[in-house]
Amino acid sequence: MAGRAFLEEAKIATTASRRAVTAVRAADGELAGELFMAVHMGLGAHQLPHVLGQRRARHPQLQVTLYEEPDPAELERLLRQGTLDMFLVHRLPAGCAFDVHTLGEEACVAVLPKGHPLLAGGGALRLEDLACPLRPSPTEPVLVGGRRGPGPAEAAMLDHLGRQNWCGTALLGRSATD
Repeated sequence: MAGRAFLEEAKIATTASRRAVTAVRAADGELAGELFMAVHMGLGAHQLPHVLGQRRARHPQLQVTLYEEPDPAELERLLRQGTLDMFLVHRLPAGCAFDVHTLGEEACVAVLPKGHPLLAGGGALRLEDLACPLRPSPTEPVLVGGRRGPGPAEAAMLDHLGRQNWCGTALLGRSATD
């Protein structure tokens, strides 16, 4: 029990030390250090490679470590714990008290094979016809969350993220050949 408590405090101290070094370098005009980000599973698959490439070109000394996590509540917990600097999600967990910025909306599209029973009526599909609990609305916001009072690395990454077009499409199903 004591070892676990020590480990949690050591993680917080290490994270604070890393952030302090990044802040000092930024004050000297050099954006360098590490930034730990996580994304909700599958989010940003098209945009993030471009964002990370832009970041590397403008700030080559800033290392970004990216994680993918299926549970938004776990992302919020990791940010609160100090393990993460930022996260990207569609929906915020209840009680999330971090700075949040909306980057855009992602449309959801169902792709069904020819002859699928849902296409029998010939009309438009209703969202409630689809069995997809992860996508309860036709469009979902793309949100980035971070600590209050972000440091220079977080601010730079937020700038890169904000310049992207996040109004993409998330597929709810797989396409089939006709």
